[in-house]
Amino acid sequence: MPEIEYKFYGDFSDIPTLETVWKAVESPHVFQTYEFVSSWFSITHHCQRPAVVIGYEQGVPFGILPACVIKRNQFRILSWAPVPLVLDYGDILFNTDAPIRPEEFMRRAIDLAKESASCRTTAFYHVREDATCYPFLQQRFLLASRTIAPYLVAGQPFEATLRKVREARSNQKANCERNIKRLKEMGQLNLTIYRESSDDAERALAFIFKHKKKQFSRTKIMIDYTDYKNWYIRQIRENRDAFVACLTLNGLPIAGLFGFFWKDRLYYLVPAYDVEFRRYAPGKVLFYLLIKRYSEYIKIFDLGIGDEGYKLQWTIQSCDVFSFIEPTVIGRIVYSSARVIAFAASQIARLKTLWTTFAPMRRIRSAHTRQLSPRSCSRPSTAANPIPAGSQNALLAPPSLTISARCRWASRRSSATWARPSRADRNSGRSSPAPFTVAPTSSSWTRRRATLMSQPRLSSLKRYVRSI
Repeated sequence: MPEIEYKFYGDFSDIPTLETVWKAVESPHVFQTYEFVSSWFSITHHCQRPAVVIGYEQGVPFGILPACVIKRNQFRILSWAPVPLVLDYGDILFNTDAPIRPEEFMRRAIDLAKESASCRTTAFYHVREDATCYPFLQQRFLLASRTIAPYLVAGQPFEATLRKVREARSNQKANCERNIKRLKEMGQLNLTIYRESSDDAERALAFIFKHKKKQFSRTKIMIDYTDYKNWYIRQIRENRDAFVACLTLNGLPIAGLFGFFWKDRLYYLVPAYDVEFRRYAPGKVLFYLLIKRYSEYIKIFDLGIGDEGYKLQWTIQSCDVFSFIEPTVIGRIVYSSARVIAFAASQIARLKTLWTTFAPMRRIRSAHTRQLSPRSCSRPSTAANPIPAGSQNALLAPPSLTISARCRWASRRSSATWARPSRADRNSGRSSPAPFTVAPTSSSWTRRRATLMSQPRLSSLKRYVRSI
C-alpha cells in the first residue's frame, strides 16, 4: 500500500508557501486555482482562519481540500474557501492518478480539518452535480438548497451558436441587432476587452462596481463592499485569467463585465450596466458581442450560479448546483435556523411587495373615505372665494396625486360653488346652497367622474368607488 500523508495548514502565513504544491494538483474550475484562493485569503476578513488539507503520496501532492473556518450563529463551521460571495462552484482539487478514491480523501481530509480547526460541523455550498466531491456529499450530508448554473455550448461558428440561443428565445438575435443599430445611431459603439491591468481597465472595473453597489443597496445584500471590490481589483492586476469587458458609447461606458478566461471556458461573473440606457439592453448587447467574437475559441460560456431571467434568455442548458450540511446536531440546528430565516425573509419581502403594489388603492380608498365621512361636511364653503372655471389653475393638480385624486382635484377646482353646507348653516336651519355645477373639461371620463361626485345618492358613489 502506498505511503499516504495528510497535512493541515491553518494559518494565513502558510498560504504563500503552498504555491508550488497547489499548482501540482489539477483544478476543476478557476475558483480552485492558487491565484484565486490565495488572493482572497490575503485581503479578506470573512473567515476566521484557513483550513487547507493536502494529501501526499511519498511527498507528491495528489489532493487538496480548499477550506476555511467561518462563524454562523455562534458556531464554527468548516466550509469552502473562499466564501460564497465570490465562489460560484466549490470542489476539491484531485488528480486522476491518485492512489485512493476521492470519497476516501474527502472523509480523511474533513476529519483532520474539523479536529485541527475545532469546528463543530461542516457545510459545503455550490457543489455541481458533476463535481468530484458530489457523490460523497450526496451520500453522507444533508441537502440544504438547490439551484442551477446555466451555460451556453459554443466552440463553433457564430451562426451555429445562435441556433442554440434561439432554443431559449427565438428573437434574441433580432433584439440585440436592433439595439446595436439604435446605439450606433447615437454615436460610436465599441467593445473593449482588458486582459491586463491598466488605467482604462481599472476605470471600467470602477464603473462596474459603481452600478453594482447601487444594486446591492436595492437588494439589501449585506457584504463588506470594500473587501469585495478590492479583491476584484487585485484579480485584474495579478491574475492572468481575469478580464474586464467594457461597452462604450462615444467613449463613455454603458455596460461592463468582470469574468475569467480559463482553459476553454468564459466565466460570466459580475455584469453591470448604466440604468439610463436600459431601454437599449446594453448588458445583452455586450454578451451578444462577446459570443460573436469568441464563439469559435470558447467551448462553454458559463453564466454562473443562479436562475436569473436574463441568463435563461440565452440558453436552455444548465447544471444542477447543491449545498450540503453535515447531519450532526449542530448542523441540523444551523440548517433549521437558516431555513427559518430564509422563509421569514421571503415572507417579509412578499409583504413589502404587496404593500407597495396596493399603496395607490389605499390612497384612493382613504381619500374617498374622508370625503364621505360626516367630518367632511364641516369644511368651509368655497363660495366666498370661487375659482374661475376657465382659469388655468382650475385643472392643475400636484404631480404627487394619483389619477383618481387628480380627477377630484379638477372637479372641485373647476366648480363655481361648493354644494355642502357649513356647520353654521346646518345649526341655524338655513337652506343649503344650490348644488354646484361642474365646468366642462377636456376629458369625458373626468366629466363623468365630476358628475358622479356631485350626486346626492351616496350609495351609488360607494358602488362606483369600489368598482375602481
